[in-house]
Amino acid sequence: MKVNSVSELGAIDVVVPCYNYGRYLESCVRSILDQEAVDVRVLIIDDASPDNTAAVAQELAARDQRVTLLRHAVNRGNINTYNEGIEWASAEYFLLLSADDYLLPGALARAAAVFNEHPEVAFTHGNAAVAKAGQPLPAIGPAPLRAPYRVTRGQAFIAEACAESAHNRVWTPTAVVRTALQKEVGGYRTDLPHAGDLHLWLRLACRGSVAKINAWQAVYRTHDANMHYSYPKLKNLRQHLLAFDSVFDEDRDRIASGPALQQLYRRNIAIAALRHAQHDLLNAEQSDCAQQDYVDFAVALDPGIKSTPVWWQLRVLQVVGGKLASATKSIVAAPVRAIRRGTRALRVLVSATH
Repeated sequence: MKVNSVSELGAIDVVVPCYNYGRYLESCVRSILDQEAVDVRVLIIDDASPDNTAAVAQELAARDQRVTLLRHAVNRGNINTYNEGIEWASAEYFLLLSADDYLLPGALARAAAVFNEHPEVAFTHGNAAVAKAGQPLPAIGPAPLRAPYRVTRGQAFIAEACAESAHNRVWTPTAVVRTALQKEVGGYRTDLPHAGDLHLWLRLACRGSVAKINAWQAVYRTHDANMHYSYPKLKNLRQHLLAFDSVFDEDRDRIASGPALQQLYRRNIAIAALRHAQHDLLNAEQSDCAQQDYVDFAVALDPGIKSTPVWWQLRVLQVVGGKLASATKSIVAAPVRAIRRGTRALRVLVSATH
């Protein structure tokens, strides 16, 4: 794609919330400032970090007038910080990029080009490479400023998300949003600290299409300080449920086939809960909650879960016993496959033993 001027692709405001990530901050901000063919501004929000974040941010702002530093005197938390950044944004497009992640070359130009070609698109997202702590950063070759992409109507995106409701299908560091729509749907909700981004993607999809760019757009770092690592699995499922329930309540008039899709996402979240219980049994692991908590949650969410193969699979594992199942995974695998094919023989076995 030939780019004649910065104004051809537009301006993007990038907010970089930072708490105790001073060691990552320069590489993050530099990855934004080095983006081609777009006009960028960067707001670093230091949420009262105890490390060297403020010093690094001050140096970055002194070197480049496109960088602004906002430092909190007291810690306000990630949600308030995100929302403060959303209020600040005024460019045509907006990106929230955690200080421990970074963009890959051409990411913002690829996003802006899609927006220019498709005014119906509410947000774009793409592939993110995962950089694991203690391991070399992934080697990723350069990508052109134009990459293949797929535009999905908002309703179809919502349906696909319901089918994968226990997972967030969008890598947040790759998600560039039309600022006007971001402000229309509002900021992150304080009651969704671990699924606020999922909630936003769904609300945006109620207002426009979604474009998936088939290119490496960002690098997502994994390390011990990542919030999701310490978050209990069942609480995470409850957060996903609340995100979906809230959108289907707030935007019910914008969602086609609402009742059917609600049943779909509830069924899939219930299945995910039972699979967590299965995993703990097969691996003889201490769960962050009792297995019965997973089961109770799944049944309360979707009573019909008791008629599904995953329910009977768990029941068989319970009969076999967690420790025995762990020691004889290859033996257990055969009845598991049988259940997945919908056979009825193992249901008889479970019923007979209980």
